Order: sequence, then C-alpha cells, then structure tokens
Amino acid sequence: MDLENLIKVLKERPGIYMGRKDRCTLDNYGMFIQGFLTGKERTPFEETFLKEFPEFVRSKLDVNLTRFEFWFETITDRTQDEEEAQYVFFALYEDFKLMRGEYLERSDLSNTFSKTV
Repeated sequence: MDLENLIKVLKERPGIYMGRKDRCTLDNYGMFIQGFLTGKERTPFEETFLKEFPEFVRSKLDVNLTRFEFWFETITDRTQDEEEAQYVFFALYEDFKLMRGEYLERSDLSNTFSKTV
C-alpha cells in the first residue's frame, strides 16, 4: 500500500485503521501516517511528503512557528473542530499532491527512461 491509497481509505472509511469513531481524529490520522511512512520503503512522492508537507501546510495556513509542531498539530490548532481539521487536511493533501506529485511523476519517468537507454 502507498500513501495515496492509505489516505483514500482514511478519508472514505477511517474505521478500518482507527477502529472506534472516537479515534478518528486528525492527530490520530497524522500519527498513523507518520508511522506508516516510517516503517516502509518510501516512494519518491512519500519522501517528498515527509520532507515538504509540514512547510506546505504552514505556508498555506500562513503560520510562522517558533517551536516544532507536526503538520497535523498545525492544522488542528488553527481550525474550529475535528470535522474542519479533517476537511482542511484532505484539501491541503490534494493541493500538495497536485503540485508535487505531477513534478515527481515526470521526474520518475525521465529517470526510468535514462536507465533503460
């Protein structure tokens, strides 16, 4: 499974991974995603997500931090409730995927092509 499929399942059927409804919070999603990515060989997009998504979130939400904060904490602290936090995360993820994913896919194709020639 890759990050894209995991996030799709978390969005559509969070109980599969979170179990109970009270565990379906953005903080729990975030920790689960971080652990998922830590324990596997990552795709180029997943590497980029880990490295760049936190700053992308801060930039989009116009946040300047003076201390360390996970991306899911940044979102949760700046939204009204859990429902809004999840909505903001999924929207930001889609924006990030469109912005970074297309670039990485083209990059991967050129790397694959150069290896076969």
